[in-house]
Parts: sequence; C-alpha cells; structure tokens
Amino acid sequence: MLDLYATTGRATEFGDASRPVFYKECRRPNVYMRIEGDLPVDSFFFDDPELTLVCRADLLALETPSNLAAHLANLYRQKEDGFVRGLRGTFAIVLYDHNQRALKAWIDHFGAERFVYTETGGSLTIRPKIQTPAKAQPTKSVINPRATPRHLP
Repeated sequence: MLDLYATTGRATEFGDASRPVFYKECRRPNVYMRIEGDLPVDSFFFDDPELTLVCRADLLALETPSNLAAHLANLYRQKEDGFVRGLRGTFAIVLYDHNQRALKAWIDHFGAERFVYTETGGSLTIRPKIQTPAKAQPTKSVINPRATPRHLP
C-alpha cells in the first residue's frame, strides 16, 4: 500500500521514525512531500522546479504511462485544475505548484480515496490517513464542532 503526505509552512519531516525501503520525497523551504510503500514508488512521484506531485492511483486507460506522476503533472500543465475531470478510476493526488505557492489535492469522483488535513500555525498538512496529520503539528489539534457531521454520536 502506498502512503503519501504533504505539509507546507514550516515544511518539516514527519511520519514514522523508521524509513521504508521504497520512498521518494521533496524537501524545500516551504513544502515537504513524501510517498512511501512496500513496492517501488518512482512512478508515483514527480518533482521539478515548477511542480511536485505525489499520487496513489489506479486509473482506467488504454495505455498505462511509465511514470504516472509525470503524466499527471503534464496534464495539470495543459489543463490546470480541470485535468482531473478526464481521469477515470481511483486516485488521490497531491500537487504543490511552486509558482503559485499552492498545495492542491484531488480524490476520485466516487470518493474511494480520501484525505484528511489539519491547519496549525500557518502550516497545512494533508494525508489519506486520519491518525497522522496531527503528528505533523507541534501543537495540540482542536476539533472544530462545525466540521463534524451532525449524525455522528
């Protein structure tokens, strides 16, 4: 299983102390992004001076690109935020646009993939796992009652 995460602001490393065998990361002053898994992750990571993209995806396509993340980055350059409209399958994509200084995230149309995020002290952290974003922040997280659905006990 692939795990991905990103944080802005302080851009510090987070996650488990042990490093998996397969991982790729981007460390810059204003962003830290990482993807890791039990299999090679190279095709799910793209980084250049303009964009950094990590993804978890199982897309329906006639041809599977050799580097899925590079393919998605190219689609983003061509179609901007609307590039996801043409994607079919399950996906979780996190992109940092270095020119806009913006962290962006997309999930598939059916919500098979999900993200959770936390914002603390000028930093935004996003990840598919609910237990980890709070670990990335040095201060205690506070749950916003308005963000909690009314039907939960």
